[in-house]
Amino acid sequence: MLNLMETIFFMSINGSILVILILLTKIILKDKLNVKFHYFIWFLLIIKLTIPYELQSNLSIFNISNTLIEKQRIINTPLKTICKNDINYKDIDNGESIKNSNNKFNYKSILLFIWIFGILCSITFTLHGTKKIKIIKKLSDTNYISNFNEVLNNCMKTMNIKKNFTLMYTDYAISPCLEGIIHPIILVSRKTAESISSQELKYIIMHELCHFKRLDIVINWIIIILNTIYWFNPIIRYGFYKMKQDCEISCDSDVLKYLNDAENIHYGNTIIKILEINTNYNTLVGTTSMIKDKSEIKKRITMILKYKKVSLKSIILGILAITIIGSVGLTKAYNLKTEDNLNSIPVNEVNSAAAFDKNLWNTTFELWDGKDFYKISTNKKSYSINVTSDTKFGTVNIKIYNDKKVLFEKCNPKNETINIPEEDTENVKIETTGKLTKGSYTIRVDNGQKIKPIVMKDA
Repeated sequence: MLNLMETIFFMSINGSILVILILLTKIILKDKLNVKFHYFIWFLLIIKLTIPYELQSNLSIFNISNTLIEKQRIINTPLKTICKNDINYKDIDNGESIKNSNNKFNYKSILLFIWIFGILCSITFTLHGTKKIKIIKKLSDTNYISNFNEVLNNCMKTMNIKKNFTLMYTDYAISPCLEGIIHPIILVSRKTAESISSQELKYIIMHELCHFKRLDIVINWIIIILNTIYWFNPIIRYGFYKMKQDCEISCDSDVLKYLNDAENIHYGNTIIKILEINTNYNTLVGTTSMIKDKSEIKKRITMILKYKKVSLKSIILGILAITIIGSVGLTKAYNLKTEDNLNSIPVNEVNSAAAFDKNLWNTTFELWDGKDFYKISTNKKSYSINVTSDTKFGTVNIKIYNDKKVLFEKCNPKNETINIPEEDTENVKIETTGKLTKGSYTIRVDNGQKIKPIVMKDA
């Protein structure tokens, strides 16, 4: 559970960087970027926060932080990783690792408790909201104004929607909204229904039907889940807040596709009228409300008045913007180690500053997410390998294998000794994999063997 929390924490940091990158892009491009792409670009954030694994890339924005961390690691290596052959690894394991384990408990367990508590509070709030919707639906009417059902049917035909929708009227002060995925319902307050014409209702219904066609209600629930997981990060919450605003503007542009130019102003006036009718309205959990944020009304009206169909130029610019941000924001930092700086160092000639000591390799890392590979050079018929790790957070997986089979594999090993029999000594390699981890690991072989770092071309 601690490892999951640590992974979420680092994904949260990366997600925050992506939010800032998206906001800067939107500010720079502004009116040059079509409103649809202002919305679509936020889907990169959803991908970033839901998929923990990314491809390495030299274009990744996280190469900047990776370079700084790597330089700091090199500076600190002589003080942290000088190891001698006479070190008692058992003492290290029984002493230092226990101490580190106690330190982990002191703060990480508390943070885990706080994180879970926040999630439970968010879930409780969501469940309370869904219960409120059930009560509102139970107390709502479906035939408050009979001719409005005909407006709904006409809109569905115009937009080629065959799903069965129900129009419901409630005393609860809400903005018109869409609720439900399997059995969708358009909720309208009685106060709104009594104050609008059939033509204005048409615009309201078309707005909510566009939300349905775009699967915005599904995206809304994904955002709710991600906000529940990342409740502690205000930058991510702000990013999703802006995404919802862009969603409404993008939905407006979809509605305008079904209207003629003369109706654009009437559609904008309808939005303003709904805001005037419901000066104090409530937003229901999981719904797509027509009026979510009063501060964005001016921006929406401006878009409606200046509405233009999507041009080829704007499509190309939008695709280009999303591709560039995806390339730098959805990828992870490239492993800074190269074949030149690894293979050029003989094992038994390096000094302690290179974290090498004959038959021993010891490395310390501040933040590592990647793989390292080593090869054992030996002329002996059999020998043993000792591996141990000390992680502050994250995980280190150490695998020992040859061309025939895996000889050993374990996550966060502690003072493990692996005996390599004569039949398995040929072409033995060691693969170490870090998952967003901080700490160190040590590999030691019998005297007479060498550990050589390598770049695996086929890995």
